[in-house]
Amino acid sequence: MSNIKDQLKKSHFITLAELTPPKGTRTDQFVGNAIAVKDHIDAFLIPDIPNAIMRMSGFSAASLLQKNGLSSIIGFNCRDRNQLALQADLLGAYANGFQDVMLVEGEDPKTGDHHEAKGVFDVTLEELFAATQAMSEGFDMAGMELDGTADFLVGTPLQISSKVSERFQIRDTISKHMDAGVSFFVTQPIFNLQMLSDFYESVKDLKPNIIPTVLLLKSLGMARYMARNVASVDIPNELIKQIQKSKDKNNECLNVCRQTIESIKKMGLQGVVISTIGWEHKLLDIVS
Repeated sequence: MSNIKDQLKKSHFITLAELTPPKGTRTDQFVGNAIAVKDHIDAFLIPDIPNAIMRMSGFSAASLLQKNGLSSIIGFNCRDRNQLALQADLLGAYANGFQDVMLVEGEDPKTGDHHEAKGVFDVTLEELFAATQAMSEGFDMAGMELDGTADFLVGTPLQISSKVSERFQIRDTISKHMDAGVSFFVTQPIFNLQMLSDFYESVKDLKPNIIPTVLLLKSLGMARYMARNVASVDIPNELIKQIQKSKDKNNECLNVCRQTIESIKKMGLQGVVISTIGWEHKLLDIVS
């Protein structure tokens, strides 16, 4: 059983940190940032070519951490591989000791840095869930028997909303995904804690493992920009004013991150994913 699966079964609060693989072959900083917080983090969430920007593969990056005794949850997306390659890579990851995976659809390549790249999207996210379930029973997507099973702990993204009309649809999505073998859900960055609390109360009876993303704001300007331009992220005006009033705005951004994590713990949710989008050197300041 994976460490994360065991902690979820015991209802322990899980602290994950997102680490973006390097864009190149210099890996000392990537590994060093992870080692610096190893005593505070349960596992590292390693996305695979996030935002359609070419980087080292998630499996390769996670393998570098594994050599240093660090646990990872590896991302797999529907965008870049057909069903043969996805199944092959999933089996390879499991055989190399990676039991925890994050399955995502993947962004359109046109939004990334290789605009002429073609998205594969051979399988849907739901079909990928079904594939991991089949592997746990010893079969591939074609129904052929496998020589050894692969029992993954599966996570997937979840977009939550403050709109009551949308919660029924989200609740239905959670229920369907749980029936398909999904064990945990990672939300978009959360700043509005009241919205999160209200949402969790509306789905708590399903007993889902909801793990909110806590994003480190890098500046007051970033907070204002996201509040105005990123529709999926709700940043309350009070939080922006809190940063604006501080004499040390950079430190206040760290305080906001720490306070958000503590508040989520008190709500009784199952964990957090700390995202620093390129400022992984700040992880230790957040978790220590």
